[in-house]
Amino acid sequence: MFNQPPQTMFSKPTLLILLAFLPAGIFSQGVRGTIVDEQGNPLPNVSIYIPEERTGTITNINGNYEISLPRGEYDLVFQSLGFKQRTFNLTIRDTWIDIDLELEPQSYRLREVVINPSGEDPAYAIMRKAIGILLRIGEIQTSKIERGTEYTFPAYFTDHEPGTKRGEKTCRRTAKR
Repeated sequence: MFNQPPQTMFSKPTLLILLAFLPAGIFSQGVRGTIVDEQGNPLPNVSIYIPEERTGTITNINGNYEISLPRGEYDLVFQSLGFKQRTFNLTIRDTWIDIDLELEPQSYRLREVVINPSGEDPAYAIMRKAIGILLRIGEIQTSKIERGTEYTFPAYFTDHEPGTKRGEKTCRRTAKR
């Protein structure tokens, strides 16, 4: 009677299963909800970011989201293109917090863009300068050029002036000995 081991309430396999699900109880709290626009339409792909955790999520196609969080105080940042950003400070305790919200539209004013079809693309001038510098620096490193090979360069890379016709120039380079 005294030599018997003490009886436990659970068998070893049952105890292992209970311990495996113990961490799930730690994160049985967080934030969830639905995000809609002014007409009540669900907003998919709204970003919900938690700076303290450097993590976040997005809403699904029905505007629903859910984030499991440990206990603590957090800022939640809700943002989507075309809508005003909203930030909430909340404290997570032992339960889920439901935050359903409506995002207000936000319009953007852009400056007027003027397109001049008769002018030259400013990128051409930048490319001409860059290629000119490269040609001057190493004369296209002759050690890497095959002897007797022809290289064709568009004229606007070498000597094209604004307002002149664009053409091609062919030059023959031979490796120096």
